[in-house]
Amino acid sequence: MDGWMDGCMDGCMEVVQCPNGYTTYESEKCGRLCVRYESNQCKSWFDARQTCQIEGGDLMAPSECSYPFFREQASLNEGNCSHFWIGGRTETPGSNYVTVKGDVILQDSSFSYWSIGQPDGLGGESCLEMRSYFNNYLMNDYHCQVKQGFICQVFLK
Repeated sequence: MDGWMDGCMDGCMEVVQCPNGYTTYESEKCGRLCVRYESNQCKSWFDARQTCQIEGGDLMAPSECSYPFFREQASLNEGNCSHFWIGGRTETPGSNYVTVKGDVILQDSSFSYWSIGQPDGLGGESCLEMRSYFNNYLMNDYHCQVKQGFICQVFLK
């Protein structure tokens, strides 16, 4: 890899409570999450990730714990940007996607919420987004330079 995963794995803050602008989500299975949906300021995947890292977190990585929050809140937070960058990317279109935490996203995994036929790597798509399909947010691969909303997560202790 070219270092695109560097940063958060070692440099993210762990906080006791969510920073201003972040919302706390809790579940018995997954614990607490601090999440911020940015739907008014659209950015490329890399610029969105940098924004999250400056705030002490990273783009929210897809998992069975985070996905319910994506779906619930993304539909409530549509502003100027209706699609959201999340923390997953591939170095080579057509190969496995890896989260910003370093986990491989398999198409047949228990938390794989890919849209039908995705990922397809069409035209070099290599970054992961949540896209609304008939009010149902699903994962899709897309061109990293496209500006859209994003979802940041700060990690709780």
